[in-house]
Amino acid sequence: MSTNKLLKTLLAFTLLFNIIDIVVSTHLIYYGDVDEANPVMEMYLGLGIIPFIIAKVVLVGGGCLILWRRREKLLARIGIYVVFSYYLSLMGYFVYGFITCSS
Repeated sequence: MSTNKLLKTLLAFTLLFNIIDIVVSTHLIYYGDVDEANPVMEMYLGLGIIPFIIAKVVLVGGGCLILWRRREKLLARIGIYVVFSYYLSLMGYFVYGFITCSS
């Protein structure tokens, strides 16, 4: 797989994981007993669900776009791996939470 294709795939999965995070977070916050851990996103959540969703999409999507446009730079490539790794870990955390709550 070429480097550009790999980076594009990682960013696409990051965007998909962000959508999953939005769905899971809003469900757990509104129907569960969970608080938003990110203070910036907590501020947007205080404004309502729509501003929260828009902020998540714009901030993560915009960050991915910037990383993609700067992908020739080493720091941007490292950033792509870091962001993907973060969201992959978050997905693992969600799966773990689902498994432990289901049993």
